[in-house]
Amino acid sequence: VTPSVNSDSRADNILRIALDIGEGLLKSGAEVRRVEITIEKICKAYGAAHAEVFSINCLIVAAIRMSDGSYSSQNRRITNISNHLLCLERYNALSRRICVETPDFDVVDAEIREIKKKRKFPFWLTLIGHVFAAGGFAVFFGGSLRDFLAAAIIGLIVACLDRVHNEYFNDITKTLFLAFIGGVLSCGVVIIGIGESMDMVAIGTIMLLIPGLSLGNAMRDLLGGDTLSGTLKVVQACITAVIIAIGYAIAILMLGKYCPPSPTGLPFGEIGRIIAGLISSIAGTVGFALIFKLSPSRLPIAAIGGLFTYIAYELSVYLGANVLLASFIAALFMAIFSEVSARVFRAPTVLFLFPCAIPIVPGSALYYSMFHLLSMNFEGSLNSLKTTGQTVLGIALGLSFASVVVGMTLHALDSLKKKKANKK
Repeated sequence: VTPSVNSDSRADNILRIALDIGEGLLKSGAEVRRVEITIEKICKAYGAAHAEVFSINCLIVAAIRMSDGSYSSQNRRITNISNHLLCLERYNALSRRICVETPDFDVVDAEIREIKKKRKFPFWLTLIGHVFAAGGFAVFFGGSLRDFLAAAIIGLIVACLDRVHNEYFNDITKTLFLAFIGGVLSCGVVIIGIGESMDMVAIGTIMLLIPGLSLGNAMRDLLGGDTLSGTLKVVQACITAVIIAIGYAIAILMLGKYCPPSPTGLPFGEIGRIIAGLISSIAGTVGFALIFKLSPSRLPIAAIGGLFTYIAYELSVYLGANVLLASFIAALFMAIFSEVSARVFRAPTVLFLFPCAIPIVPGSALYYSMFHLLSMNFEGSLNSLKTTGQTVLGIALGLSFASVVVGMTLHALDSLKKKKANKK
């Protein structure tokens, strides 16, 4: 079949729109497999007979062939990826609408422009998120109310510095700078008496930068067969973790000797520790949900998920599970909760998965591995790195197992519905 000029133009427009939405999803934090599936479904909704899509975290390559033989191939270089869950939800809603209604290209272009125009998230909500995240996790890992205040102040400063965009700053340099400033301020607030424990304040602030969740998702990609994407994410997450450790290490080497010793014992007692853990897990989850720019209407669901993820982990440890098993159980519960919530609210799974996973991200283990290394306690550093690795592996296994369980359950339900329909 000899394709016409109009046919070629239509094929190009279909793929252009699909890639616009796929690019928006990837830039907003969607997983690679979700981006590939979305692009393919949009193309077929508009009449493509065949679609091929390949994506990694920095590139999308796609090609389609129409029923009349016309063909189009395009690619997109992806930069400036960040977790913007509100935009992700909007792009996902648009892709669902396209698959159902197949609106005109002009209508879709207008909606894409509107999503980009509304990409800005209220900065005051981001500030609240940094306060809750840094302060909440300072208490979560054993700090006092004074440590909450100190970490919250640093969280505000880090949020403001993070908004500074400079053409001479790449992501690695910016992460190193923020980690160094975070370390200096963690020491400074303890030296002047605002905070009590430099360790707890530093852990609370390091959680703002830690790539623990990215590493868990990277491991899930590897286990799920997306080898190239998973490998790139692992390398990127490991480099980021090393850069963060270097930034904090330089700060502690400079000012750590001036900090008073961290107080021993639990600041709230044993029962108080449990209550503080429950409250701070909610605060930290909500804080990161705001940092990830989740829609405020979704915050209650995220808070519930973060709370029960923490309970699942602590209960597993209480019953004798090691770090790997406890992380696996908590991640399994978290992933199933996120999958169910996503289907109930017809939203992407990552909207709930990212915030709910925060209570089990190994921020304290990374900090102590760096701290012990500075203290020449190589055994302690190795043990902390072992804990980090077990936690990340447990999260990855839990996420992968949950995907299999949910997929098999949905397949069984679909088969049951088809059988009932055939009987009628």
